Amino acid sequence: MKKMLFALLAISGTSMTMAADKPFTAEVLVGQATFEIDDFINDDDTSSIIRLAYEFADSWSAEAAFQNYGDVSTKIEDEGDTETYEYSTSAFTLGVKKTFALNDQFSLNARAGIALWEIESVERDEDGTSTATNSSNDLYYGVGLDYALTDSLSLSAEYTMIAAEDDSTDIDLSNIAVGVGYQF
Repeated sequence: MKKMLFALLAISGTSMTMAADKPFTAEVLVGQATFEIDDFINDDDTSSIIRLAYEFADSWSAEAAFQNYGDVSTKIEDEGDTETYEYSTSAFTLGVKKTFALNDQFSLNARAGIALWEIESVERDEDGTSTATNSSNDLYYGVGLDYALTDSLSLSAEYTMIAAEDDSTDIDLSNIAVGVGYQF
């Protein structure tokens, strides 16, 4: 994954020119997140993203975002015993975005960086309730499409993915979202 990020940076071939007149962008997005935790859970919930970006060179932006992937739960019944597992997941991301202009209004983008994720879990059974919080950092990547409504306002659609690993547990978080951005 690190090689892919390096290759993306290397093949763009852009020079460090002066950034746009409005170098900052604030975005708000909503979407649907999919959680896959080993073979144990595969569920969806509503997600939300708040992102701030700074265009430091022509078509290159540095980004910071908070992403809430929502809550999922599963129930296991075995010989009359019921166990309920609930998960709440969020991430703070730091990365770069490369924009590829298609025309004056449409552009494609690719983004990659580090996701500092956290999963809060609650397990309930007849013996009581236990809680745990796991956190780590892993690479994230994504692709998107932007449509400029005006010089300052845009609509966007994107797909992002975090392939996380916690001890021996594989956690895949994917998100498809739409949103609005404001350049200033």
